[in-house]
Amino acid sequence: MKLKMAVASALAVAIVGSLGVSAGCSAAQTTVQSSSDAPNEIDGRAYSFHDGRHDRSPAPAVVILHGGRSDGDTARRYTDFDRWADAYGIVAIYPNAQGGEWNDGRGVSFSGREGNQPDDVAYLRRLIARLAREGLVDPSRVYFGGISNGGGMAIRMSCDAPTLVRGVGVVTTKIFRDFRCEAQSPVSAAFFFGTDDPVSPHEGRRTGFEGLGDMNKGRTFSAEETAAIWSRRNRCGAADTRQLPDRDPSDGTTVSFTRYDGCAEPLHVYTIDGGGHTWPGTMIRSQRIVALVGRTTQDIDANAQMMQLWFGEPRRPVTASNRDTGSAGASRPSSQEGGAARFQAMDTNQDQRISRAEWEAAGRRNFGFRRIDRNGDGFLSIEELRSFMQNRRQR
Repeated sequence: MKLKMAVASALAVAIVGSLGVSAGCSAAQTTVQSSSDAPNEIDGRAYSFHDGRHDRSPAPAVVILHGGRSDGDTARRYTDFDRWADAYGIVAIYPNAQGGEWNDGRGVSFSGREGNQPDDVAYLRRLIARLAREGLVDPSRVYFGGISNGGGMAIRMSCDAPTLVRGVGVVTTKIFRDFRCEAQSPVSAAFFFGTDDPVSPHEGRRTGFEGLGDMNKGRTFSAEETAAIWSRRNRCGAADTRQLPDRDPSDGTTVSFTRYDGCAEPLHVYTIDGGGHTWPGTMIRSQRIVALVGRTTQDIDANAQMMQLWFGEPRRPVTASNRDTGSAGASRPSSQEGGAARFQAMDTNQDQRISRAEWEAAGRRNFGFRRIDRNGDGFLSIEELRSFMQNRRQR
């Protein structure tokens, strides 16, 4: 019985970490190679990056940190972050943890790794330094985003390398109780918490064993406590929470957004009611995976929220997503799913509506805008776009 539970636990963590591996999805593979005498490997670990710069000067970098039991290529496909790098003119970096597990400071190894833990802070510092020497990256403008174990590593980087990290985007992860953050300098942050997260429970892990699987995954604070800790770090004032539009009622989630006032650095918290252990805005078609990790909201896109917080509006239109993190034999998206994906791709400023300028920037024709804009207010809503698509399919 214990052996079966151990196998089930390992399988659960592997599936959580490897979202997108079995998805049959593909992202643009236009990785710009570094110079011939500096291959894409450092400290014996491979890494990839996408050069989305609009000119040849050093650019900001966003480092995407994969979840546990996963790798950088999987995170690249799962988040589909390359297209955001292209729109904003930045460099996206996808490093690899040793053995698929970041040393994020939780105090335990959920994969059973024993002995000395790798110094991932030093590894990531060296990686950024190399890309800076090659003229790709501006080391004064580096941001980290991650999910699960990768989110924990992003938090650790903000604590152990505060002069390097300009901002973090943390998906599903709560602050570990047994990790001490020595640095208290403010850091821009966006957090995404699912209330039905089966791996990193919304209420936290008091003993470390709560959540999916029977291994010790490290004790954590709750989502609410995590936000409060970061609010103190950023010296924030009052919190203002509002409900965001339910842009896709079929996804089973709604999102509330909390913005903290008067912060030394901004703090945004997205609470996804009904959301699981997933990256907001992705699509998981496999019901087996959904049953393990929970639902994914389509009401927001974590990529869009992070990038807008850090950089404002994109310099170029964000291209339509080609990600489909479902089973290889998944059916085509429904009209609701397809409408939400198209809407998000065109709504570059994430104000829940599409302006005529956004419509034309996406390469759409002007007469099409007039046909969809039924109330004539000069903006398109998700409902108007879905209605148009459904009517067109019925013809």
